[in-house]
Amino acid sequence: MILIACVDPDNGMSFYGRRQSRDREVIRRIFEDASGSRLWMADSSYPLFSGLDDGRIQTAEDFLCRAGAGEHCFAEQLEKLPDPARLECVVLYRWDKRYPADSRFPADLEARGWRRIRTEAFPGYSHKTIEKEIYIR
Repeated sequence: MILIACVDPDNGMSFYGRRQSRDREVIRRIFEDASGSRLWMADSSYPLFSGLDDGRIQTAEDFLCRAGAGEHCFAEQLEKLPDPARLECVVLYRWDKRYPADSRFPADLEARGWRRIRTEAFPGYSHKTIEKEIYIR
């Protein structure tokens, strides 16, 4: 499975259960990245993608358990990383602004043996700069 998450500079993901931001360019890129595979997510995330859905999006509250090899998972909240045996790649979209956060990405990937293989900066719709970071083990 390929895990995708959006974080701020301090790895913040949400505040009081609500997403920090919703940038249209990030959503478009996530959907494009998942072309050729299913894109799994929680029911609450689906409205972000509803205008793009071509039948590949699958929603379930246990989507991280249901995703198969090579399938993409968009997670807006995570208490812990999925089973490392199933996790092939992690993609973080990092906002250029700090937001209030009470939920953070649950791991320092590099401290756990993951290595960043690529970083790409691009202009977002509501953010001047967004960085896409790709990690593998």
